[in-house]
Amino acid sequence: MRRVRWFDFKTSMDLDRIAKKLAERSFGGDVTDGFIVRSLRDDSLTATYVERNSYRETLLDPFGDEFIQDRISYKTIDFVLYSTFPGLEVFDAPRSILGLNALLSDVLDFDMILLPIQLDVLKWVQRVGDMSPIIVKAIQASGVPLTDGIVGDLVAKSSKNLLDRIDEIPGLGLAQIKKIQVSFPDLTATRGGVFTSNATYASTFEAEPEFIRLVRESLIGVIAESR
Repeated sequence: MRRVRWFDFKTSMDLDRIAKKLAERSFGGDVTDGFIVRSLRDDSLTATYVERNSYRETLLDPFGDEFIQDRISYKTIDFVLYSTFPGLEVFDAPRSILGLNALLSDVLDFDMILLPIQLDVLKWVQRVGDMSPIIVKAIQASGVPLTDGIVGDLVAKSSKNLLDRIDEIPGLGLAQIKKIQVSFPDLTATRGGVFTSNATYASTFEAEPEFIRLVRESLIGVIAESR
C-alpha cells in the first residue's frame, strides 16, 4: 500500500534556496539525521529525510549468558515540496512527522509554517470522480445522530456505488465523514484506495505519479472552493 498525505507548507524561500539548504544538511558520515535531495524542478523539490538511531540490545547466547549487540536502525520519509499550495506531499509517513518537521524548520532558519489539512472528504472523492471513473464501496463517519442526544459511528457498505446513494444513508448529512473506500473500474476491481479527511490518500496499488497528481489537484480544488 502506498500512502500519501498533504500538508499546508509555507515559506518565503524559493525552491532553489531550499534545495541548497537541504544539501548543506545532507545525510551521511557522522550525521544522525539529514536530507538526500533527489531532484529539483521549476515547481517541485523531491527529497528524503533520513534519521539514524543507534542502540544496544541485550541478548542471550545458547548457554544462557547475556551479551550486548550494537544495533542501528534507519527511518526514512520521502517527500515533495511544491512552490504552491498545498506545499508539502509526504509518502508513507509514520503517524508523526515531528523529526522531519523539526529538522526542516531548523535548516530553513525557522522561516516556515507547517499545518495539517482538514477537508470535506466526500467533496474530494466527488471531484476525483469527475476526472476518473470511481466507485465508492464504503463510508466511515462519526457523530451520526441516532436519537435525541445520542450520536454514534457509522460504516456504510454496498455492492453498488454509494456515491449514487448518499441521500439514502440516514443521518449522514449531519455527520462527519472520516474515510471513504473506493475502487477504480478503469483499472481493476481489486485496485482502489482510501481517502481520509486529514488529506490522506492510501492506495492499494502502486499508483502512478500521474494519478497522484490528479488526486492532489482534486484536493487543491476542494480547498479553493471552501475558502
